Amino acid sequence: MSIISDAFQALWNTTQKENEDLQDYTGCFKTSKDILESHLVGPIKLTKYVNLVCDDEREIYGYTKKASKQLFTFLYFENASQDKYGSILRSLNSQKSLGNDQYPRTITEANNVLSNHNFDTTRLKKH
Repeated sequence: MSIISDAFQALWNTTQKENEDLQDYTGCFKTSKDILESHLVGPIKLTKYVNLVCDDEREIYGYTKKASKQLFTFLYFENASQDKYGSILRSLNSQKSLGNDQYPRTITEANNVLSNHNFDTTRLKKH
């Protein structure tokens, strides 16, 4: 069990360092995610969430994979540099609260969003 616990901790603690570029962070995050999934032998099972959106037993596994990807994507956003990209997450949260859910669903989509974002310079200047 400790190896699974270590893999969870490694993923949750994989954050973008101050001078780390986005592609290096993305590589580290994906590696941590892949290691965790290899120890779990598949996606994280978010049973309560999946049961809310799916009631067809034949589709449970597909929804489980989708929910796991979305969790990893959210964590990827959360662990990216908030000094550089914090406004994106705040904007996505604000839009979602207004019924306009534009959250990327995969790490690749999230990486594209972050890659095309100009750094939040007002926050960087404060440091």
